[in-house]
Amino acid sequence: MIARSLLFSGAMGSSIIALSIGSPVHAQDAEASLMSDIVVTARKRDETAQSVPVAISAFNGAQLEALGVTESKDLGKFTPGLQWKSDSPFGGNVIFVRGVGNNTTLFTGSPAVAVYLDEAYLNSQAFHGFSTFDVDRVEVLKGPQGTLYGRNTTGGAIKYITRQPDPDKGLTGEVNVNLGNFGLRKVDGGIGVALSEKAALRIGFVSHDRGGIYDDYVRDTKTTDVNVKAIRLQLLVKPTEKFSILLGGTYARSRSDDVRFKRVDTVDPATISFGPGGPSFSGRCANPGVGTAPGCTSILQLLGVPDDLNKDAFKVQSNLSRRESLERVDSWGAWLTMNYDFGGATLTSATSYYHLNLKGPQDVDATALNIAAIYDEGRPRQFSQEVRLTSDGSGDFRWVLGGYYFRESITQLKPVNLAGIGIGFGSAGKQKTDAIAAFAEGSYRFTDALDLTVGLRWSRDKRDVDFTYFTFASDGRENYRYADVLAAGFGPGSFTLNGRKKAWSNLSGRITLSYKIDDQAMVYASANRGYKGGEFNFGSDNPVTAGFVDPETVDAFEVGIKSQWFDRRLRFNAAAFYYKYRDKQETLFDTGTATLSNADARVKGVEVELTAVPVQGLTLNAGLSLLDAKYTDFPACQPDGSACDGNRLSDSPTSTLNLLAKYDFDLGGRTASIQGGANWTAKRFFDFRNVGYIADDGYWLFDARASYEIMDGLTAALWVQNIANTRYYTNGFDVSAFGYSLLLPGTPRSYGGSINYRF
Repeated sequence: MIARSLLFSGAMGSSIIALSIGSPVHAQDAEASLMSDIVVTARKRDETAQSVPVAISAFNGAQLEALGVTESKDLGKFTPGLQWKSDSPFGGNVIFVRGVGNNTTLFTGSPAVAVYLDEAYLNSQAFHGFSTFDVDRVEVLKGPQGTLYGRNTTGGAIKYITRQPDPDKGLTGEVNVNLGNFGLRKVDGGIGVALSEKAALRIGFVSHDRGGIYDDYVRDTKTTDVNVKAIRLQLLVKPTEKFSILLGGTYARSRSDDVRFKRVDTVDPATISFGPGGPSFSGRCANPGVGTAPGCTSILQLLGVPDDLNKDAFKVQSNLSRRESLERVDSWGAWLTMNYDFGGATLTSATSYYHLNLKGPQDVDATALNIAAIYDEGRPRQFSQEVRLTSDGSGDFRWVLGGYYFRESITQLKPVNLAGIGIGFGSAGKQKTDAIAAFAEGSYRFTDALDLTVGLRWSRDKRDVDFTYFTFASDGRENYRYADVLAAGFGPGSFTLNGRKKAWSNLSGRITLSYKIDDQAMVYASANRGYKGGEFNFGSDNPVTAGFVDPETVDAFEVGIKSQWFDRRLRFNAAAFYYKYRDKQETLFDTGTATLSNADARVKGVEVELTAVPVQGLTLNAGLSLLDAKYTDFPACQPDGSACDGNRLSDSPTSTLNLLAKYDFDLGGRTASIQGGANWTAKRFFDFRNVGYIADDGYWLFDARASYEIMDGLTAALWVQNIANTRYYTNGFDVSAFGYSLLLPGTPRSYGGSINYRF
């Protein structure tokens, strides 16, 4: 079942200005330099990214704006090994790091790559599509996080750290205004004010509007517009120098037009037959491609759907108007973080609650006729509490220990309306999750150069599920909600399973040995295990398969180097890794359902990140990922019952490359900058069956930006993304029962201008 969800929280702010060696550097220039030392909290204490023996890509807020990172999924263009895709304007997020991920966007699923907003772990993928706003930095931690982070994850962690109130500053703030094609109107930023010597307030905000970016060539309209509003308030109180209290709250809403798919017909017309149950087919055509290739058809065409002869990825068709395809999302959250400094250690308590309501349709026949549609309804609510004690980092022994509790309640409703043939099916369910964990990590410095880190985490997850699979008679309406299903009554084949419970426990952790060659270079080696708890099969249409699948684990081994050379004119970081992936939780799309299964795999690869300042004002940046990710034991995954052993993992391109060149120069006593970027993604399959037409063959994307510092604190810029207007796809689904697949187009050429003001 094609599923998706959503949250957002705004836009990412600032601009990037590279380091100018030997010339005056303004404060914003220094913050935005690609060679700057970004302070991260990957190990729950402040450290520079270069000093942490963990593969991590970090960006501060000033860097993200110029890189064009206005939505969370844009991070994938600039982070080696990261693939981020979604099948709705801001939701349905599926994240892969180094080939590790789970290709499902069910509200009830837990991600293989965890997403954090400050101290809060956001579990449901409904929360992961936010474009961020008023952000201080983003940290992408690669590899299993089996010790320090919330609920354990097998792929990595992405941390968004917002700008915090500061009692030591008076009135400060930042406003970004972006205007562009497709009717882009976006304003975001934040304002902070000191209320006293011991209290401060910060307000972050975003308003993001954009028209449709795809042409519906049948209806002669534009589709997939954006309408997002969000606000965040944070109050910091420091009663004493040792004690701080941070209280925050946020509200966000979206009324955005849902995505449109491009159809690929795959049926051999000669194999179609008609029986008591209607039309069926037994063979696929030889060379299916985007639209309707010669010698291909689909069962949809037997219902009156004409051939789709338009091969343009940005030209789609749909029977849904904007009113009929509107996603309605409302979310709010609150958090309380307290820190007390005992002198040698700091006690932290982090409490959070997040709440979301989503209702929204998808046109999953990709035609102008009312054949098939899904209406998602999801209501995740989550509460988390972490308490930890962290040493101050002085001395040869540094340590962290703590406990974690997580509780989540989710209601998920998903009717699939096959109005074209007068039937429908779907699922309704409630899931409660309780998770507890205890963790500890210690690092010991044997010498000034040699350091050893050992960490362990014990975790226990418990799921409590009520589940109903239903069929119903469709009356032909375009959007069939769950309330409509209840009114019509359940049909034959429906069943209910209530009170299904299961719990899992696991011990995971990490051991890392690092060695400083000198003050500029460090090598490290690590072995760690990541764990993700079991899942219930909410996509099942059969009581036999409507059960739990096993937890997945990843044993990861990595060696790496972090280094800076030639008086900080060259930064070279690299890592080589090998993963043993056990019981990977895979989603089998077939006949409109999404059945979970377990599979084993192995992953190996190399990543390189390089930044250089060869001459004054010129910065060059490159990131390379080489990946070999294959299944080693995946039985009965094919429609004919054969195995997928040896197939490539979905969303694991063999190579990605990002390049950036930026030149800063003096113009009238002010800083002017020009930059160009290129991003390559090799062929990637969107399905573990490695079907050629559910894939993208690889593509380049080119971006450019020019900026000028008009006055202190005020910068103007012009930008363009996807200069060549490259047609590409970011996701795909095999809808086997109807003999076609769906591809999700990427973003066409976008251009505009921006103003950034800091005070």
